[in-house]
Amino acid sequence: MKRIGIIGGTFDPVHNGHIMLAESALLDYDLDMVGFMPTGVSPHKGRVKESTLSQRLDMLKFAIACNDKFFLMRDEIDSNDEICFTYKTLTRLKEKHPDTHYFFIIGGDSLKDFKGWRHPEIICKKATILAAVRDEIEGSSFKGIIDDLNRRFDADIRPLKAKKFHVSSHELREMIKCGENIENLVPVGLYEYVKKNKIYGHQRDKKET
Repeated sequence: MKRIGIIGGTFDPVHNGHIMLAESALLDYDLDMVGFMPTGVSPHKGRVKESTLSQRLDMLKFAIACNDKFFLMRDEIDSNDEICFTYKTLTRLKEKHPDTHYFFIIGGDSLKDFKGWRHPEIICKKATILAAVRDEIEGSSFKGIIDDLNRRFDADIRPLKAKKFHVSSHELREMIKCGENIENLVPVGLYEYVKKNKIYGHQRDKKET
């Protein structure tokens, strides 16, 4: 079977933390490819307002360009769902591609909230869950959560070692608004695109003033 990873999110904007997660999944679990799946309306965050869908897709193109095993998944943005629920997306994917084993990549914070997701039992039937842990201490603290969820949902949830990346998309947006240079925190070319298109209320870089 094909082994395909999926990393979802609003990607507003995509950053190097997302890239490192995808690269870790490729290597640690011998995946064939990893798909970046932007959502239109997330059940957790609502409709994206900071940038347009077209801009988010353009920014994802910069992220994908760094690795030929990355690709864009349009399954949620092209769906007719008013709100994008993971269990529905994975169900459709497995129906279309029964010969593919999916690995759904989430952060540690999302793992803590996983029981509150819509139909987690269906998600666990459709994919292996890779939960990002940043170090041995965090991995140890999450072991109990993973064991509990595996028993509760007859799931296959596994830890995914991830390098530390301390900046969130929200923090990056605030940095851009303040005129801080985020070039080293995002894929090559993305910051120039942000400046050119004045996304996130971009101000002139502090070092240029």
